[in-house]
Amino acid sequence: MRVVQLIDSLDIGGGERMAVNLANLFSEKGIPNLLVATRKGGPLGVLVKDQSSLVILSKKRTLDFITFFDLLKRIKSFNPSVIHAHDSSIFWATILGGFLPKTQVIWHAHYGGFSSDNGRFGKQVKFIQNGIDSVIAVNLDLLEWVKKELPRIPKSKFIGNFPDKISDQAVDRSSKNWIISLANLKKPKNHRNLVLAFSKVAKTNPTLKLALIGTCEDEEYLRDLQGLIQLEKLEKKITITGPVIALKDWFDQARFAVLSSDVEGLPVSVLELGLSGVPVLCSAVGACPELLGEGRFGYLASPNNPESLESQMIKIIEKHEEAFSKSLLFKEKLLSEFGGDKFFKEYSTLFN
Repeated sequence: MRVVQLIDSLDIGGGERMAVNLANLFSEKGIPNLLVATRKGGPLGVLVKDQSSLVILSKKRTLDFITFFDLLKRIKSFNPSVIHAHDSSIFWATILGGFLPKTQVIWHAHYGGFSSDNGRFGKQVKFIQNGIDSVIAVNLDLLEWVKKELPRIPKSKFIGNFPDKISDQAVDRSSKNWIISLANLKKPKNHRNLVLAFSKVAKTNPTLKLALIGTCEDEEYLRDLQGLIQLEKLEKKITITGPVIALKDWFDQARFAVLSSDVEGLPVSVLELGLSGVPVLCSAVGACPELLGEGRFGYLASPNNPESLESQMIKIIEKHEEAFSKSLLFKEKLLSEFGGDKFFKEYSTLFN
């Protein structure tokens, strides 16, 4: 097996983290591989253990012929058996596959909203499905959508993401004051929902603070969020950190973590938090309910519902022993069910 992964960038995000985790897994198993960021690099690039396997290009637009033929030349020289494309990179991957007829093209679909009405570019994939050999869906809703909407793709399979452990440190979280949210600042993550819920929680828990950790490239979204923070008079209680690579300190300081999204696939951040022992509260979307055992391993709130989110946050604060027990159960679940070896075993069946 020789694998080329394609991804748009190495900015901080779930799909990007998974691409890096896969690159490191392939290298550890002695599988020749390249990780190609077609548009730009990013902070996650430093986490690739074999830097010689990392290729950064500068695609300006979809029809950037100069960059495309540069990539084609590199890939032909590498002679891969697999092109593994994450999310929107599947469009270039299918064209590249036309030049390399013996190479299998795999689409790794991360975005939970593909199966919704707005679906981003999901509806366009049907026009290139003949060029895709297999699909990896990160949750069962996505898998069902693929089987229904893309019937000409020969193989599709649910394979869960796998995390890196961020922290091994045992922490007494009952005295911690930080609530953390690991999610890039963009509409599907619905930080407004979280800020509104936190505003009510903070009135009865004045020592608590909220850290919003993630990249923000949507200036309008950021302005709207900052305006809401000012309106709720939370400027001294909410910190927008921007992207953070070294997350250990934040994980060790956290009372618990919240993901308040409207849509999700299988969030890598939740896996990392759980593996590090941080109690987790998520919107009940995507793979989150199944991942958290419908509430056995963490806490679930109705999506886009500040009152529901507030109620679950209060529950974690007031029942810290319960939150600790759930975090232990979640960590045990992740250690047994998620990991690089398990992923690779499932991955290998796509080629049988």
